Parts: sequence; structure tokens; C-alpha cells
Amino acid sequence: MSWQDPEAASEAERYESPIPSRVLIAQVIEAAATPQSHLDLVAHFTLDTPDGIEALNRRLNAMVRDGQLVP
Repeated sequence: MSWQDPEAASEAERYESPIPSRVLIAQVIEAAATPQSHLDLVAHFTLDTPDGIEALNRRLNAMVRDGQLVP
């Protein structure tokens, strides 16, 4: 994992293979100069397994569902 997640301990307790937390995803999107796509975030977090990529997709969908992101 090449990124520093403020929620890393919590994510590690909940998931065998932690992915970026909602907090970290929001920070990265806010800091970006342009809108970020799923592929942009996959590249940013260097996710290289199908499970990691799908987990990020599910997390982003949940963030949209919960009003944390706008599609």
C-alpha cells in the first residue's frame, strides 16, 4: 500500500485486504484539480487486483448512495 490513510487501522480491522477509506477518497478528490474517475482513483491508489478494483467500485457507489459523492 503506497498511500497514507487516516482510517488505516479501522480499515485493517474490517477488511482482509484494506482499500482506501471514504475519508481518504474524499481528500484525494478534493485535492485534485480535475474531476476523478474510477480509473483515475484506481491509478492513484495503485490498485492492481480485480478484487481491489471492484472493492473501490463498491465503495464509490456507496459514497454516491450516501450523498458523499455526486456522480
